[in-house]
Amino acid sequence: MKNSFIKSPINYLGNKNRLLEKIYLQLPFKVNNFIDVFSGSGTVSINSSANKIFLNDIDRNMILFLKIFYENTPDFINNKIIEIITNYKLVSDKSNLNKIDLVNYNRNFYLNLREDFNKDKDIFKLFVLILYSFNNQIRFNKNGDYNIPVGKSIYNKNVENKIFKYCELIKKKKCEFYNLHFSNFIEKILLMQLNTEDTIFYFDPPYLITTATYNKIWNENEELKLLSYLDMLNKREYKFMLSNVIISNGKRNNILKNWIEKNKYKVIEVNVKYDNSNYQRKNKGNTLEVIIKNF
Repeated sequence: MKNSFIKSPINYLGNKNRLLEKIYLQLPFKVNNFIDVFSGSGTVSINSSANKIFLNDIDRNMILFLKIFYENTPDFINNKIIEIITNYKLVSDKSNLNKIDLVNYNRNFYLNLREDFNKDKDIFKLFVLILYSFNNQIRFNKNGDYNIPVGKSIYNKNVENKIFKYCELIKKKKCEFYNLHFSNFIEKILLMQLNTEDTIFYFDPPYLITTATYNKIWNENEELKLLSYLDMLNKREYKFMLSNVIISNGKRNNILKNWIEKNKYKVIEVNVKYDNSNYQRKNKGNTLEVIIKNF
């Protein structure tokens, strides 16, 4: 079991960095093919012991980031970042400005970069925007324009090291990348007829009962459709693991709860924020995060 994991240089909201060890404890002993259906930053699958990884996300930008790390050298990526920082006169690692002065200094240069990215959608410009944005967040308005304000972060040696380590890790795998709705992606994978003995499907979908920005694309119909695909995988004897929450801030996902009980899938509590937890209880203000699996 690993005791250290490589984090993505992209600060993706909803990543599973804090739960990686608990997730890996639940994986089958032998995994050759890791099917990452909602890959996000790819942290779970890329840190796994699988030889081949199939990464899919509905967010095209996340797949483009993963391909950047997989297809390019760290030096190439860092040189592209430095080129953009230099062209837009953003402060880099050698700055002696304090955090407040840093925001004021970078603001107009950052806004110029943001305006240009929203016109040309250059993925490297988006990478730099994220590095310099408020809390390193990724968010777009209804028109598809990046709209996070400038923050207190800058490109520095720590980010450079993250890029190096992540590139090194992902290049050790054989990766395939997809930008599809989860249903289309699963259908495509099933056509490959992968060995059921050493294949795992991992799901970390938007959570129906939480309020994160990326969860706005999710609804009850999508939830039910996903659960039906999990049942189909189970019937075909493929192993699956699903990360989700059953209780969050007083809300309960009854669709998920009833599905678990009906199919008698195994539930592992991985991040419980109250004592004597049980997914049958109602505790307002509490969260019960789980892994659900069929093996």
